[in-house]
Amino acid sequence: MSGDVKVISRVAAILNSMVEDGASSLKMISITAGLPLTTTSRLLASMQQVGFVERDPLTKEYCLGPNFLRMAALVEPRRDIASLLRPYLEELTAATTEDSGLAELVGDTALLIDRVEGSHPLKIIDKLNKPELLYVGAFRKVLLAWQEPQWIDDYISRTPFEKFTDNTITNEKTLKEELAKIREQGYAVSLGERIADGGGIAAPIFGPTGKIRAAVQIAGPLARISQQSVIQLSKHVVDVSLKCTASLGGTMPSSKIDQPERAGTI
Repeated sequence: MSGDVKVISRVAAILNSMVEDGASSLKMISITAGLPLTTTSRLLASMQQVGFVERDPLTKEYCLGPNFLRMAALVEPRRDIASLLRPYLEELTAATTEDSGLAELVGDTALLIDRVEGSHPLKIIDKLNKPELLYVGAFRKVLLAWQEPQWIDDYISRTPFEKFTDNTITNEKTLKEELAKIREQGYAVSLGERIADGGGIAAPIFGPTGKIRAAVQIAGPLARISQQSVIQLSKHVVDVSLKCTASLGGTMPSSKIDQPERAGTI
């Protein structure tokens, strides 16, 4: 990485930490941005000179500065996420011939916000904009798996588990083990969990702060999405999730996420 690119990357890390955490001390910004204290101090001083950050004289905490906020306010809003990522769904469908979809977390539910249909007449239809339970199905489990541990615990404690098929997870311990496996391998698999003959594979899309922003999936009957086809299909899903994350300026929290190696067992 060249010197100029390295500086820009470090400035971006500082700005991302401040967007995420608000006003923070030099030490906290250094920790959150993953930079040495001296480097963080030097960059903050330069950013302060051009109005990108400012420092409270009493608390000594740094926050986003007037010039940065002014520029952000003048920028026209980007297209909504569904429009922005639609070409990647089309790419995924072209590569797998299966229906692909994009989903977001809304409250305690998963919402499919866009879908591209594949070439097969036999389909498993997920309805757009219909709130779905988080503990069952591939894209739903992905949206749950990358939440904070306390959020997951709270969700599980207030959610009654309903058994849709013989493969539906209805046990708290089993669900937490499944979520841990999803985070480790970087994608989720559902084989007959929500619909007995339906299968799905999904992977996370992350935003600039490293938090999950959405999930991308493919879905189809078990005749095509099976234990035997998961490894190959998951490579396409993960590849598109990486491209979507890059398009959003996001960062991936796990180094394993770009190396799908094994199928889910559910």
